[in-house]
Amino acid sequence: HCELWLTATPGAQPGQEYLGAFRGFFESVDMGGMKATIEFVRGSGAAETYGCRRGDDELVVYLKGGDFSRMLDLKLADGSYDVRVVDPATNATLSTSTISGGDTSVSLSGAWGDGGVHVKKH
Repeated sequence: HCELWLTATPGAQPGQEYLGAFRGFFESVDMGGMKATIEFVRGSGAAETYGCRRGDDELVVYLKGGDFSRMLDLKLADGSYDVRVVDPATNATLSTSTISGGDTSVSLSGAWGDGGVHVKKH
């Protein structure tokens, strides 16, 4: 878990209902050293947005509910990034792509309910 994102305290937490299926996603991402922030997210159709980042090298976004026909708009440092969009209910990879830094957008096509996005610099 990244700092302050998901806690072990009782009560509802963002994405708690999907943690079993999302385990594979979390195991594929080194969450250690990440800081909770959504400063790199310029916009999305999600009802709630949560994020973590390790500098400009690796970023994770969790989108809870909302309109996934809208793009996830990001502001990234210069460079090239691999992107993976995941359905947290099944841990299925919905899409993969490579994007350039700067003001950029990620398609959430195929996502519904909630979505996870992993962005990693080359």
